[in-house]
Amino acid sequence: MSQMFLEQTMLGMTWEEVEEAARRRAVVLLPVGVVEAHGPHLPLGTDIYTSVIQAFAVMESWKREGISSLVAPPFYWGGIQALTRQFPGSFTASRETIVRLVKEILESLDRAGFERVVFFNVHGDNFHQEAMMEAVRSANKELSLRAYWPVYENELSRRGLRGDEDFAIVLHFEEEDFYTVQREGSDGFDVHAGAFETAAMRELIPELVRETAIPSLKPTQLRGEQIGKWRSGNREDRDLIPQGYCGDPALSAYLRYDAERHHACLARALALALNLPGGERL
Repeated sequence: MSQMFLEQTMLGMTWEEVEEAARRRAVVLLPVGVVEAHGPHLPLGTDIYTSVIQAFAVMESWKREGISSLVAPPFYWGGIQALTRQFPGSFTASRETIVRLVKEILESLDRAGFERVVFFNVHGDNFHQEAMMEAVRSANKELSLRAYWPVYENELSRRGLRGDEDFAIVLHFEEEDFYTVQREGSDGFDVHAGAFETAAMRELIPELVRETAIPSLKPTQLRGEQIGKWRSGNREDRDLIPQGYCGDPALSAYLRYDAERHHACLARALALALNLPGGERL
């Protein structure tokens, strides 16, 4: 695990190697996320692990086509507004802190001579995403580099976007497109450490999934005003998700996540959006 998250990012490079990457006009891939409770079966770092793996997959795919990129150290001090912030092990920063830190990361990359930065994020919390996008908008007005925030087309309205923003890369597919569902569940609000996220982690880093805990986990099935309480994240509502997940982890046994196809689609979509030479061959 240390090799995945240290040596293969900029942390394993010398300053001269970074300088040379900037001269080559390498694209910086920046994974962001949070440290957050994901039930008794998934690790606190689930979101950031997933983002980093996506960034590595895109980097390797681009490398085969001669597209230069590198992965920045992951930023995992994002924001949590939902009920999971009330659980031990969850960390959340204020909006002001997130915006300032992310802008300063982009300022550092700008100072190093990089021209383009693409974010990788799988943490869906509105509070987190709004802070990240504010930082990107602000940095793009003040810096020479351009930062880009990928967003799935079906999430545009939820994120308050039109799709023509200069910082947005619209992905014309959905995450759900890469799951094979063998049995439908009864809980439609499967948004956190439920069937889909558990299936994804089982595919990506199976050694971190606590499989023995999963069969006994009951679906949460939040509905109506309960969903609003989930999003507001007040301490008195913590018992709505008593074990720190929202969905049906046991249903993950009937799902399969096609990570290879998902990552290939990401690599192609991002390369085409950035007009990178060789992107059409991906």
